[in-house]
Amino acid sequence: MNTGWDWQLSVSVYRGKLREVVAGLFVMLGMVDGFVPKVVTRRVRLMVLEILRPAESALRRVIVMAALGIEVSVAAKREKRSAPKKSARDATKRAAPFALFDPRIRLGALMRPRRRKGRRGPGPRITEIGVDRYVAYVPPPPPLPDDELDAASLVRRLKAMQAALDDIPAQAERLARLMARRKARAKPGIVRPMRYARPPGHRARGKRPVDVILAECQQLALIAMD
Repeated sequence: MNTGWDWQLSVSVYRGKLREVVAGLFVMLGMVDGFVPKVVTRRVRLMVLEILRPAESALRRVIVMAALGIEVSVAAKREKRSAPKKSARDATKRAAPFALFDPRIRLGALMRPRRRKGRRGPGPRITEIGVDRYVAYVPPPPPLPDDELDAASLVRRLKAMQAALDDIPAQAERLARLMARRKARAKPGIVRPMRYARPPGHRARGKRPVDVILAECQQLALIAMD
């Protein structure tokens, strides 16, 4: 089915669309003119994650299309090379590597039976040792939309995605090496970068631009994998 299909054109088209999505996420998070936020409100974090998850899934499928036809040969075990230790300051400047494989579904969590919740009362009463009185349990305050949370994980994922978009060929070669290395193992692990279930961030009947991009990239990547 993929005979005659211009895969490089597809990679270029969806790369440009994902660049626009990432640029919008940078603005949404306030990363403009070199500013990097340290905290973000819970509301903004959820808004960013709702777009970031499907965007990351779409980028993985673009890399799968870009890796089509790349052949590499690697050994099952890599030789350990003595590299100089890098300081923590250099580690913070480098962008984290983009995750080329979909996060796997934990079957144990799906198969674990749910516990039935009993009727909640006013809370447990705790007895202090040596004191003949009871102390009522005070539950923690509920999370609020304006609560400030650490923004390091979002910033790291956005920078990783931006770096991957800037160099798709390098990411395609990296994916080909990872797949070849996993195939060469005595006990091969998960080789397929895309999981068989719905991609992370998938929304049924999603009408947002990122939902359409993910749906189209999913179909093309399935053809490329076959």
